[in-house]
Amino acid sequence: METRLRTAPEPLAEQEVCSWMKDALIATVPAFLWASYLFGLRVLVLLAVSVFSALFLDALMGRLLRRQTAASLSAAAVTGAIFTLLLPVTFPLYLVPLGIFVAIVPIKHLFGGLGRNILNPALSAWAVLYVLYPEHLNAFTRPHYNPGVFRIWFSSEELEGYRELSPLEALESGGEPLGLVALLKGDFAGAVGECAGLLLLVGGLYLLVKSVISCHVPFWYLMTTGLGLYLFCPDPEAGRFLFMLNGMLTGNLILGAFFMATDCVTSPLTVRGRAFFGILLGVLTVALRLRGASHAAVPLAILFGNLTVRLIDRILTPTPFGRKKISLLWIALQKRIGEWRVTRKKQP
Repeated sequence: METRLRTAPEPLAEQEVCSWMKDALIATVPAFLWASYLFGLRVLVLLAVSVFSALFLDALMGRLLRRQTAASLSAAAVTGAIFTLLLPVTFPLYLVPLGIFVAIVPIKHLFGGLGRNILNPALSAWAVLYVLYPEHLNAFTRPHYNPGVFRIWFSSEELEGYRELSPLEALESGGEPLGLVALLKGDFAGAVGECAGLLLLVGGLYLLVKSVISCHVPFWYLMTTGLGLYLFCPDPEAGRFLFMLNGMLTGNLILGAFFMATDCVTSPLTVRGRAFFGILLGVLTVALRLRGASHAAVPLAILFGNLTVRLIDRILTPTPFGRKKISLLWIALQKRIGEWRVTRKKQP
């Protein structure tokens, strides 16, 4: 008698998620290596603290809530890596676990665990720290300046001493845009991932080839942002095209377009929904950039877009054959009409 072994769907799904997360980590390796060359080994120390904190907290919450899986741990490692790319190299080491705590405990596990969060965990952690410690998240240094590999914290005087303007801040102050060579090399002050935009683009293309992400959100996000920056250039005489390149290759736009906006949990399900989502993110990014939120534009745009994903899916998801699609507006109108009829009947 021949015996056949069949694997249940759940382990297969978990293996697939682990494979996706492994590819996501591989896609970030070139960016981390280049950032380590630009800013020193402190980048790898930030990465180690972030990933270890994410794995520890995820394992702890999984044990307490009795839902520990390998897929959840691999997703936590990706969260730690992406969170590191959002930080400047001078970010205090003792604040990294605080940001990871926000990403893993309230944003991920208190919403139900892997696949149930409505906000991107890494961006949520960045947003909380941006409110609490803006001086540390805006303390950008020039490349090849090593502030100390294992320094735990930096005083305000030290931050002001080595801080330099990023390309977006320089443009807001009336400075000249950087040339194409400097943009591609990452030879400017910025966050860890911001200075490795070209290599993150290569990593994003790797994820597309491996079918980890779809092309719809990055394509429409980058196209909308590029068109908006080109049309609304504040100084056309200085060069619209160069201004557009400065806006697209800095400010974590490449990181957001390929590694955060494409999260399958916090992005729409359909092709039409992803296209609309990408256009929405592009419009919000350009609007925030023009209003002065240079480095906060991409994270805030994606977080706001995460809040609209369920509504986008409800409106743009095709209706199954044989069913009527009832809009939220029509339901609200019917409710108001019913309340009005009840009120009329009670009147003498």
